[in-house]
Amino acid sequence: MGQDGIQKVLSCSNLPSLPSVAVRVLELTRDPDVSLKAMAEIVEQDQALAGKILRTVNSSFYGLAQPCGTVSRALNYLGLNTVKSLVLGFSLVDSTNAVGEGTQFDLQDHWSRCIYGAVSARIIGLRFRRCDPDEAFTASLFQDVGVLAAVTALGKEYVQVLQDGEPGDDQQTAREKAALQFDHTTVGAALAEKWRLPEAYVSVIRYHHDPDAAPSSALQLVRTSVLGRLATGVIMKSRFAADCQSRFDAYTREWFGQEISEIDQVFSEIRSAAREVAKLFDQELTEAPSAEALMAEAQERSIELQIQSERESTTDGLTGVGNRRRFDERLKALFEQASEQGTSLAVILCDGDRFKLVNDTHGHQAGDEVLREIGARLSRVVGDRGEVFRYGGEEFTVLLSDVSLDEARNMAERMREAMASKPVD
Repeated sequence: MGQDGIQKVLSCSNLPSLPSVAVRVLELTRDPDVSLKAMAEIVEQDQALAGKILRTVNSSFYGLAQPCGTVSRALNYLGLNTVKSLVLGFSLVDSTNAVGEGTQFDLQDHWSRCIYGAVSARIIGLRFRRCDPDEAFTASLFQDVGVLAAVTALGKEYVQVLQDGEPGDDQQTAREKAALQFDHTTVGAALAEKWRLPEAYVSVIRYHHDPDAAPSSALQLVRTSVLGRLATGVIMKSRFAADCQSRFDAYTREWFGQEISEIDQVFSEIRSAAREVAKLFDQELTEAPSAEALMAEAQERSIELQIQSERESTTDGLTGVGNRRRFDERLKALFEQASEQGTSLAVILCDGDRFKLVNDTHGHQAGDEVLREIGARLSRVVGDRGEVFRYGGEEFTVLLSDVSLDEARNMAERMREAMASKPVD
């Protein structure tokens, strides 16, 4: 589907759109000399929106010392960015309240994750002060707008892709690309550009699953949003809670040079604030798993990661075949088996000719591609007759149990022909 799929989504007539007041607010905030009075006049044209903003700024989420009775005073108290963030946030939620009708898309769960993520990003932003906390709140609220757009345009076809895994995990983009040749970050960023959202918001939407690729101008905002998403994973998702917690701790050390020592207290603060924000946005949070359930699932995930780590330690990371350690283990085991049973064991050694020339001429990325192809072709030829290993560099080995010398020679020749018969692209 690829680019055609993105255009199909963006051209959908039912796609959510920002209301005129939000568009006008965005236009005003692009002017560095905009007056607070002009902004207040625009917001107050939508009485329902103005009422929501006042209800929000007077909530404990912002903790004003004195009640605020007008949008103009809210602008004076909280500033332009905060009010802009609230306008955009309420506009987004209100304009998408019918997304997914007639499909199995769980809109309540979607907004629960978005609200937890936005609140987490704001609290993390307040703690580390690497970006505007209210910008982090709104950008995080918008980060999965591509999901809403894809559900609207593709319906059950896209919902099925979502249901093939856990919502919000880092494998979601890979599943989307495999099924549709595009992902929600790409289509979301395109939609955000169409709406003329701030470039920093577009970056969060585009890079919240790939923060290392974010531009330097928006890097801190993207990182803060990513931490908000991981915090949401700890709070909401039992299956990946342990992994999210581990990455959250690692990223705070790597990106901000420190960890959050009282992390349980911070997560409790996020839960409390999220419940309040959900009410302000007329949403009902999906109930998070209990602490006991989270711990049980985290322990289960820890065991899974340990098994995966053990498996990966005997697999060559580049080619996917067994590595040298695996070869040594299997050679010993199969040799002992052959000795005990009086059967044969064949070992085939092979080496990529003139491989250094490939690296020197085309670069190591091309060389890596050649090694992957060698591993793949040998695996296809050998099939279930034996086991393929990368011995080191461009050297590969194959173990064949209970075969005659002629059968081993024939297998070696078939392997050679598989490499010689077709060039590596």
